[in-house]
Amino acid sequence: MIKLNIDGIDVEVEKGTLLVEACRKAGIEVPVYCYHPKMNPVGACRVCVVEVVGGRPKPIQTACTTECMDQMVVRTRSEDANKARAGILEFLLVNHPLDCPVCDRGGECDLQDFTLRYGPPQSRFMEAKRHFSKALRVGKNVVLDRERCIMCQRCARFCGEVAQEEGLVIIERGSRSEIGTFEDRSYDSNFSGNVIELCPVGALTAESYRFRARPWELQHFAGVCTQCSLGCNLTLDVRFDRLARQRSRVNDAIDDGWLCDRGRYGFEWVHSENRALAPMVRKDGKLVETTWEDALKVAAKGLRDTANVGAVAGPELTNEGAWLLVRLVRAGLDSPNLVSSAGSARVPVTGRVQGLDTAEVVVIVDCDPTDLTPVLDLRIKKALRRGARLIVVGSSGLDPYADVKLGSVDDLLTEVAPEEAPAIAFPAPRPWEPGGKTVADAETARKLLAGKTRVTVIVSEPSENALKLAARFEAPHGLLQLLQGVNTAGLREVGVWSHPPVFDASPAWGPCSQDVGKTGPFSATLYLHATPAKGDHVVCVTHTLTQDVREHAHVVLPACAIPEQLCTLIST
Repeated sequence: MIKLNIDGIDVEVEKGTLLVEACRKAGIEVPVYCYHPKMNPVGACRVCVVEVVGGRPKPIQTACTTECMDQMVVRTRSEDANKARAGILEFLLVNHPLDCPVCDRGGECDLQDFTLRYGPPQSRFMEAKRHFSKALRVGKNVVLDRERCIMCQRCARFCGEVAQEEGLVIIERGSRSEIGTFEDRSYDSNFSGNVIELCPVGALTAESYRFRARPWELQHFAGVCTQCSLGCNLTLDVRFDRLARQRSRVNDAIDDGWLCDRGRYGFEWVHSENRALAPMVRKDGKLVETTWEDALKVAAKGLRDTANVGAVAGPELTNEGAWLLVRLVRAGLDSPNLVSSAGSARVPVTGRVQGLDTAEVVVIVDCDPTDLTPVLDLRIKKALRRGARLIVVGSSGLDPYADVKLGSVDDLLTEVAPEEAPAIAFPAPRPWEPGGKTVADAETARKLLAGKTRVTVIVSEPSENALKLAARFEAPHGLLQLLQGVNTAGLREVGVWSHPPVFDASPAWGPCSQDVGKTGPFSATLYLHATPAKGDHVVCVTHTLTQDVREHAHVVLPACAIPEQLCTLIST
């Protein structure tokens, strides 16, 4: 730990801490555009300048690239610092359009706010501003206004450092520099929405939100993404009782502050024309709207008047809903036939998502994190940037980044190579490229694991051999299971079991007696957020009228979507 003084406040930080973070710890605002705590500092915008008193040939330094030193004295509001900061802002506004009344970021624009607080009262530049063609579509979801760009490079650095893909880049040099794509390619990525959120000035906007709302019109609510089992944290922005957009809400233990595009844009169905808004019963072969009282009577009679009743719960059922369902089916209807449509075996999970940050080796076994839990893809790449090695068993979207690729996890169960095994030399990857040359050699993989204690094994439906491998390592490493659906883990904990339970002990009521999901498994079946099958009496509790619901349901009871209710979920 080292001590320094910032604006008269004594601060103690770890050695190597950047000055901008020390200022934040002291509660002192230092304006930043290019700096982001999840990316390497570059000092591109220079607006974070402060004065370092004594010991420096140039006292004016950028806080985002300067490391704290013991007994350092810093002034963030000195005359020289204020003058330098105002000059930087004056330069940034030389070509910036004065369209704040119509700009999408009006009301939440860092350039607007910092100019008001730290900028000059007026500009000395009277030359004509530079103009570009507006609203350039650079991807399926992303629109670029080049006139607004201040070249902070956040978007290009996210693509190169965090996502490690060829997305947005800097084109040309010097005063002609601008943001664009390689050879006019379309920027279609799983993570393109993050660059919109990173942009401090509104140069990058979302097609789905552009000119739809003003920040002061929005109400903000905390939420959780429902697109996969990872449980990324969200901020839900609501305008006039309608979801307008979803933004990330930083939870370093889970999402590291990022969102995939599925989570960012996958909410428009909440207000779709297929929402189930009123109870319905089937009459003369057609579903017709009715009252809640009549629909509940028909549903209850069909479920109660049969000895062969079952229920299927989908992964969007909350913990509270699952608990009520267990009481209804097993106590009220006296039936053991209750299963999860996205069931998964209960296994001894020791791994944690945050454990990837300290993992020495990551082993992906017969699953694809890029598809199942996209944000975990970024977490794994973060581990690889830090120096971790990747072993892929089977196939995965991360195959190009693998150091070793194997066909079976059995190759890793052979006695691990001794600790004195010679080190394996892999070429150091460049930040935007996949890792070193992939090899398919079990002996090489075993050498990678030799003597390692911090190993994370990622699986979806684990085999016994994968469990044996993961059992060698302790939390927060070991086994990390990726599940299908947002609350599969919650259903499992409450008592809604998969069928058949592969590694689980049978629940107290015994396993489901029949295979739910085949045509006509029960005389009466209750489906909660699950795809219904044909049956004698089918009751669907759902928020969306899908084609299967329209064809098979005898009673439809509308339900709230997860963003519309207070509830709890259990993530991976």
